[in-house]
Amino acid sequence: MAVDILGIITLPNWLCCALATLLAVCLYTWYKQSLFRRLGIPTKKTVFLLGDFVDMVRGGFSYLGMDLYKRYGKVFGIYLGNVPALVISDPEIIKHIMVKDFDHFTDRPPFMKLTKFWKSALTVADGNVWRNIRHTISPTFTSGKLRNMTQFLQRSLDVFHDILERKIKDSPTGFDFDP
Repeated sequence: MAVDILGIITLPNWLCCALATLLAVCLYTWYKQSLFRRLGIPTKKTVFLLGDFVDMVRGGFSYLGMDLYKRYGKVFGIYLGNVPALVISDPEIIKHIMVKDFDHFTDRPPFMKLTKFWKSALTVADGNVWRNIRHTISPTFTSGKLRNMTQFLQRSLDVFHDILERKIKDSPTGFDFDP
């Protein structure tokens, strides 16, 4: 069987299905990668299907983040493939999210497949596991206890700063932190 298109060309069914699928993927990708534009959130033009991955591979995520921060300000969007990610560097907004709206932002996207043991680690836990960990450790970080830790942290930072100053002075072209 074949499909006759306006009497000009005849295409096999499999080719019509392939073209329709390709068109659907293109439209879906375009729609997903236009979310920030539709919401009025600043973002740079992305690479079709890849989003901002190309720039991340070229310059690293921190370089991309700094470049976009300088260009767009404290709130902007990036795309990890077709997945939109909102980057926020405004301390007031971050504080509001972390304190007032914390219950709306408990889960993070899965980074990789992890065993049950590793899923309970503080940095990757989500859902009820994260809530339980947060409930357990929150009393450790009260304002009074943090105030008491300040002197110890300051001493450690002073030592670290001195080491960095020496390293910078000894090797002006750069150095590694690796031992």
